[in-house]
Amino acid sequence: MRKQPPVFLVLIFHLSGFSVVWAQSIELLPVRFALFPTHYPVLNPALVNMKNPRSLAMGTQLTAGGFESVYSFYLNGALTIFPDGRPNQRLGITVMGDWEGELISRSWLSLMYAIEIPVAGKVRIGSGAHIGLVNYMVQNTVASPGGSDMAPVISVGLKVRDDRGHIGFAFNQTNRPTLVPIEQPVRLNRHVNLTSDYNFQMSRMFVLTPALWVRWLRDDYREYTFSLEAMLDDIFSFQTLWFHQRNLTFGFGMKNIRFAKTNLRIQFSYTVPFGTEVFDQFKLYEAHIGLNDF
Repeated sequence: MRKQPPVFLVLIFHLSGFSVVWAQSIELLPVRFALFPTHYPVLNPALVNMKNPRSLAMGTQLTAGGFESVYSFYLNGALTIFPDGRPNQRLGITVMGDWEGELISRSWLSLMYAIEIPVAGKVRIGSGAHIGLVNYMVQNTVASPGGSDMAPVISVGLKVRDDRGHIGFAFNQTNRPTLVPIEQPVRLNRHVNLTSDYNFQMSRMFVLTPALWVRWLRDDYREYTFSLEAMLDDIFSFQTLWFHQRNLTFGFGMKNIRFAKTNLRIQFSYTVPFGTEVFDQFKLYEAHIGLNDF
């Protein structure tokens, strides 16, 4: 039987990667950017079904090494209603979970709505919103009782896009809900996400897509990720991501695979840490799968 990691190490992981301690409460951000490079709507509700009339996607992030029960996942479904309308509108639902060992977990259930308007040529502008619930749970231990609490959470977003790329801003957790699962209050941080990417058609069979994602919490806290994806023959995808925490992710995937009258997308990646900080020693595996145009 694998030995369970000490609780204090799990808490170090929790505090160094997913939250910021401030005053007398714990302030929480959602899970790290690493989980969502293939699924923008989790970061910005305006990006629901940005390029496909219908979509279903899921992804998971696992921690390698001696830690157990430390992982995150998302599940999303969305469809475009009145696709030929001016404007067209999109609806979706997202479920997201985040487990930090066997003691701490939090989960989100959100309904999504987005609207998009063509403005000039292929350029479109849009906005969207997430409205849902977040639950924070602490399990019972021998030393202390556990508990859980639930609160509403709201996020809004804006975007500008064409057929090659986009730029978007989202104001996440705007209502800053406070949860009290036990005596320690937990507040979800209001923060801003920027997402951007652009496709460069290098040849008939080769597309290069740089992307930049930035998250601002306060002047003294921000995180950013740069991605570079190479697409071969509109099927094979090779991607590398650099995180400001000095982590590198390497990924491989396949897109636009025709499967049972749908377009299937799969992607796997592995994060390689480097540096001396505690959080840099965590290795992450990820897997994503999606269906489009079914």
